Amino acid sequence: MVMYLNRQTFATAFLKTTSIALGLVILCGCESTEAQKVRPGKAIHKRTVAVTDLDEDRTVTQSRYDAQIAARTGRRVGSRFTQVSLFGELPGLSTTSIQVQAGKSIQQHTFATEGECFDPRVSPDGKWLAFASTQNTLKPEIYIKPIHSTAITQITSNPASDVQAAFSPESKRLAFCSDRTGNWDIYVIDIDGRNLQQLTDDPAPEMHPSFSLDGMKLTYCRYNVQSKQWEVWLLDANNPGQRKFLAAGLFPSFSPIENKIVYQRPAQRGSQLFGIWSITLGSDDQPSPPTQIADGSDRALIGPQWSANGKKIVYCSVLPGKNQGASLDAQIWVIDPNGMGRMPVTDQGISSFSPTWGSDNRIYFCTNRGDNENIWSVSPMGENSVSARTARARPASGESAVADNDGAATSEIVPNRPVHLKADSNITADARE
Repeated sequence: MVMYLNRQTFATAFLKTTSIALGLVILCGCESTEAQKVRPGKAIHKRTVAVTDLDEDRTVTQSRYDAQIAARTGRRVGSRFTQVSLFGELPGLSTTSIQVQAGKSIQQHTFATEGECFDPRVSPDGKWLAFASTQNTLKPEIYIKPIHSTAITQITSNPASDVQAAFSPESKRLAFCSDRTGNWDIYVIDIDGRNLQQLTDDPAPEMHPSFSLDGMKLTYCRYNVQSKQWEVWLLDANNPGQRKFLAAGLFPSFSPIENKIVYQRPAQRGSQLFGIWSITLGSDDQPSPPTQIADGSDRALIGPQWSANGKKIVYCSVLPGKNQGASLDAQIWVIDPNGMGRMPVTDQGISSFSPTWGSDNRIYFCTNRGDNENIWSVSPMGENSVSARTARARPASGESAVADNDGAATSEIVPNRPVHLKADSNITADARE
């Protein structure tokens, strides 16, 4: 996902989520006219990261809060009877199970030197990587490539923007969204570029499709102009006119093993930042009450996607920034569907967006490790991954070498730490098979 927003606009997006234009920029990964005006130059790796020291701020704020509680109740601060902390934590306990991540074998999969590559999705059969890109056109088009190759095939060709591709369960079709009719709508197309079909034609923006387990239905998000909020909807692929409202939220993703949908939803109080939620569809597609999986008091949790076996969820944790032109702090995390086992995959302070999980147990995402945004992957939790024949990327200072020209991992990322992605001017992506 390409994010060319200034800090004020970005913070507004995740705190308010009530503007159509703002929602489009965040969802589609495309540049609006205003976003283009503030787009930084090529030397993205030279941008500074202005990040608030959250730990220090939390400590000071919590100390003041504890003092107020102690003065009001007469209880000793730190006793087992102290009230729940300002950040929802009990003394000495955490509200979620957080583990330190050990990832290895980071690999590069796209090599755009002009434009960007974003919105990665891996086919269920593990053979194809679909993504949107502006490397050959001014507006993004949909491409696919074999996972173990650098050759890319352009699937769509239109003066408009085509983004957010999603594979069908049999890996033969792609659903995507396009503004080719002047409004964002959902389309499907065969992976050979044939049999294009428009599924939605609502005047309201409709985006981010995801196929059900049997491929007969799609879930997507629609902006409700009247309520000024994004909504999760369901449609019949064979009868697109048959649609059903499911919940308030956006970025829905169908589970690959059951009729469960994970999505992001903004809080109604407090910070109003996004959290991760899920619903289960009954036999009549009636949604269950929503279940909150994860939330953040100071970070927006966005773009959830299921692992290939349906046992994990990957998402992006974003720190709303304040300084215009600074890099966005967006970190990749994984979590169990029950809200436990949360762990980071990439470092804080670096822009890592649009995570998705492949059947090879690798997490694919887009990030800037040089001058352009490209798609990379990493194997989380120390799992063995399928050897990918990708070109070698020279490591940043202090980072282990990760892949040689035949795709074999030569060393692991430092154990018990998130994958280190700090940009470096020496990193290049000009190697090819």
